[in-house]
Amino acid sequence: MNKLFLLGKVYALQSLGIGKMLHAKDPAAKRKSLLMGVGFAFLAVLLVAMSAVYSVGMGQLAAMVGRPELVLTVMAVAASLLSLITVIYKAGSVLFSFQDYDLQMALPIPQSTIVASRVLILYASSLLFSCLLLVPAAVVYAVQTGPSLRFWLALVPALLAMPILPLGIGLVLGGTVALIAARLGRNKILSILLYGLLIVGVLFGSTALSYRAAEMEVTELAQVGSQIALQLESVYPPAQLFTQGVAGGNWGSWLLLMALCVLPFALFCLLVGRYYRQLHAIFTTTSAKGKYRLGELRQSSALSALYKKEWRRFTSSTLYIFNAGMGALMLILLCGALLFLPQDQLEAMMGVPGLAGMLTGICPLIMAAVGGMGAVSSCSISLEGSHLWILQTLPVRTSQVFASKALVNLTVLVPACLIGSTMAGMALRPSPAEWVLFYLTPLAFALVTSLGGLVCNLLFPKLDWQSEVTVIKQSVASFLGYFTTPLLAAAFIGLGFALHLSMVLVTAVATAAAVLLCLVIWGWLNTKGARIFTQL
Repeated sequence: MNKLFLLGKVYALQSLGIGKMLHAKDPAAKRKSLLMGVGFAFLAVLLVAMSAVYSVGMGQLAAMVGRPELVLTVMAVAASLLSLITVIYKAGSVLFSFQDYDLQMALPIPQSTIVASRVLILYASSLLFSCLLLVPAAVVYAVQTGPSLRFWLALVPALLAMPILPLGIGLVLGGTVALIAARLGRNKILSILLYGLLIVGVLFGSTALSYRAAEMEVTELAQVGSQIALQLESVYPPAQLFTQGVAGGNWGSWLLLMALCVLPFALFCLLVGRYYRQLHAIFTTTSAKGKYRLGELRQSSALSALYKKEWRRFTSSTLYIFNAGMGALMLILLCGALLFLPQDQLEAMMGVPGLAGMLTGICPLIMAAVGGMGAVSSCSISLEGSHLWILQTLPVRTSQVFASKALVNLTVLVPACLIGSTMAGMALRPSPAEWVLFYLTPLAFALVTSLGGLVCNLLFPKLDWQSEVTVIKQSVASFLGYFTTPLLAAAFIGLGFALHLSMVLVTAVATAAAVLLCLVIWGWLNTKGARIFTQL
């Protein structure tokens, strides 16, 4: 148990930057780690506040139909689904493909302990989602009903057990997808399609529910919410067991929930621990798909060669594709929805009076914000890891290295912006001048996203990672790359509303500001950014 605790402690110190915060000799490194901790703490408070707002709204609807415990059912399903999606993403890289596998297996530590430490990492993230959603829901239920002490005593073990079942299912599904991807070698089409269908399904389902909710009265919405909760109980029985065992005082349901969550997961861990070396070999071993044949030597420029290298790195990781390319996917889906969603119903769904009249003016900034949610370049330098010295010693200019990484980001965003702008223009019928902004604004902000991501990664590099999950989903640079462009676009929209300005004028000013910002960023990258890069 002590060795398991030490392995978990080492991972936490390394991934969260706590080790640098406490022991780094460089004051700048300590300040960056402290800033990262403050940022994540602020994000945690923000997420808890959002979860509390949703729980209060759901609790009020549940109370209207006389079943306040339904808020626990709905949030239990939401927490399990969120944990499942997260684990599917992380399963292959965290459990089987982490970078220091050889080092850990050479330590005088039982193989089962190493497996348990990797599973514990995934369990910690799943437990975070459960607490984030279920604790506010439990507080709302307690305020409404005033339960006894038995409720809280049953809640704590159930809260710890709820993430285990989706964790086990996610490990099996994620491991299967990762195994298929490993067998396909460089061909990631199947795994990309699987993840893509899952994401599109979640987005489509949430949009459909919001659209349906916009047409309902409050009482009707409460009744439909009750029906949905009952359907969720039938589809996912552990949520019903959780509600019956914690809120209903049914100890039989509570014990069955514990057994259903713990026993299959324990069996899975025993099997994986027994055959872990063989499984790791299967996941990491690749074979040649064809015979090498000597052909004509192809010659290209340094920038072209660097771009091809960056593109191959991007397309080699399903996690990288969907985490960094999520904004492009959401942009196309959002603009496609405008073709089928009437503007008056969109106004009712969003709850913003007069939105239909101003939508043409703010649509380019909205597209820019959505498309900028995720920057490929924000973690491209960190993903070089221990091989960064190769880029630093190549006989190429640092500006070419930066340009190749930014071009990969633009390769993802530019087609999405062009497709989305065309669909949005067809739906909203803007004037010729507004048509120009429909294309220029998202493209200008796409360039800001690409170059700004490099700045974020240079200021907050993370080269000592053991799993790419740490860089792609948990680093400060990735977080900043995800939210910087949306916040910038939102600031211009808010300024236009506050000063009662024409949104077309605001969009034009924002586009010009984005172009100027790109010039400033590129100048910084070629001066101070280049010096930082050579010193990494």
